[in-house]
Amino acid sequence: MFPHFNFKKFTVRQEISAMKVNTDAVLLGSWAGVTKEKRSVRLLDVGTGTGVIALMMAQRLHDAGVEFDITGIDPDQASYHEAAFNFSNSPWREHLHTNEITLQKLVTQESKESYDLIVSNPPFFTASLKAPTIRRTISRHNDTLPFKDIIVAAVHLLKSGGLLSVILPASEAETFKKEVRGMAKANEPSLFLTRLCYVRTMAHKPVKRVLMEFAKLPENMSLTDIGGCKEENLVIYEPDGVTKSSEYRDLTSDFYLDTLFSPPLRNS
Repeated sequence: MFPHFNFKKFTVRQEISAMKVNTDAVLLGSWAGVTKEKRSVRLLDVGTGTGVIALMMAQRLHDAGVEFDITGIDPDQASYHEAAFNFSNSPWREHLHTNEITLQKLVTQESKESYDLIVSNPPFFTASLKAPTIRRTISRHNDTLPFKDIIVAAVHLLKSGGLLSVILPASEAETFKKEVRGMAKANEPSLFLTRLCYVRTMAHKPVKRVLMEFAKLPENMSLTDIGGCKEENLVIYEPDGVTKSSEYRDLTSDFYLDTLFSPPLRNS
């Protein structure tokens, strides 16, 4: 793994973070919804790691002409410091902040309805073998950040109409959706799945990842009111298994110096 990953408009140092730059993060940073209707946006990146998703969102918001303030949180001290380094060396340093804190603790400190967007490439392993190091285990397994806590935090922290965007393996995505449905409460603001994208490495392969976007809707609105859920599909490679597909290159073209190359998916 290279100690630095160069994008078109910024560089990510990845020497000490628990998780390195990977295709999951790049997919989410490229795909997550960016509103052009608001003049200013406050965004939270949960489990920021190197800060790559926050940096991608900063570029997109800047390019869209939207004022923004982004906070990346991570309880891992080394990841927190590396994200801070990457933020301070980016073109958007004045709009990017880091906080060495867990999501659960942040919820107790932040006022309700603080953010317009929340993004996360969360830990997703549950009963699988643990990683060889404690830090890597924490970053990959959801023992310390259960899906339920992400959902509760999103309902608490998102403004009305705000969006939560996550990327998960196919099986874990189903679990996440069930958790969202199970936690919805009558006569209270809830999360609704408004957009999802099924990601395959190749067209004939099973779904490898699912990108999901949930909107926090007020109690007097339903999914029907906003036109239902939009489903998308994305294939990363052409049939030769080497060449990146045109759709993948189009999605990531604003970021990669060479769209034919990309980092690996997170291990699953």
